[in-house]
Amino acid sequence: MFNVDHLDTIIVSCNRYREISRFFSELERPVRLNAPLKQKPHNQNEAQTALYELHRQFLRCYGLSRGPENVKGRFDEKVALVTGAARSLGRSLAVAFAKEGADLIVNDICAELATVKYPLGTEERLAEVAEEVRHLGRRCMAVKADVSKAVEVKSMVRRAVRDLGKIDILINNAGISTMVDVVNMPDDVWDETIAVNLRSAFLCSKHVARQMIRRKYGRIVNVCSVYGLVGAPCAAHYSASKHGMIGFTRSLAQELAPYDITVNALCPALTDTEMSRAVANIYTTRGWDQIASEVGANTLFPDHRVMTVQDVTEAVLWLCSDSAKYITGVALPVDGGFLTN
Repeated sequence: MFNVDHLDTIIVSCNRYREISRFFSELERPVRLNAPLKQKPHNQNEAQTALYELHRQFLRCYGLSRGPENVKGRFDEKVALVTGAARSLGRSLAVAFAKEGADLIVNDICAELATVKYPLGTEERLAEVAEEVRHLGRRCMAVKADVSKAVEVKSMVRRAVRDLGKIDILINNAGISTMVDVVNMPDDVWDETIAVNLRSAFLCSKHVARQMIRRKYGRIVNVCSVYGLVGAPCAAHYSASKHGMIGFTRSLAQELAPYDITVNALCPALTDTEMSRAVANIYTTRGWDQIASEVGANTLFPDHRVMTVQDVTEAVLWLCSDSAKYITGVALPVDGGFLTN
């Protein structure tokens, strides 16, 4: 008897797709393919995405469950684009949206930047995130692109809409952080920080919002920082990019509200991510452990800890859910009361 779990281990080539499609069509209760799947995939990535869509349709047709898949998720039938998705928070967001029913476009630059001293996301790690999403029964596109460059953003959005039909949710999560005082800051450090942290949010929002407007629905969340609400020494470039993102959020929210599109900014305090640890260990003499202890001591709750990626992820999911459909233009701190102390 055919075991649906075998689908998770099949390595699909473009030549085998027709054979697999025929199997599905000859079942006792044939699985009818959606229009985008009737044509043979052009490459391995399209073939994998098509296979997982067949898998999902098979489960739906036969009423089978893999864990909680028959439980309605908050984002069933939605498509989410997460930038900076190869590591830490981005990965957590992508997997969380998939668990709640969304299909995904996961993006990362998959390259090193001259002004950044720590490793960034890689193609291998981005592929791992995509595979994790697909293993949950969701469609997923992994797109290597520099979201600070207009031509690459435009291409990514066009491909996503072509292959997945739409983008309902945009999470502008791509970002970098370094530390240097203003008088010693090289111009390219300032320029690259503004480009990656702020220009990318503008470009992705611009191109994604156009198709959201046509469908009169959308959720945009810009991942900012408490340093978009206050300043910090040796972080003027980072703080300026996050202050700019909050201003951008408030303005864009006013422009898109008539189309039932919400736009919000999330402002975490220090969060335990690969980037935060690297910045603390490379650019300071105190190191991550001491800085995390000091920041945690200034939160209000008894455990006195820094934020986790799960803390931030849950807040993002809430802002994108129907529970927050009347919340727009806000800069929401996720900081354990850090700013009030």
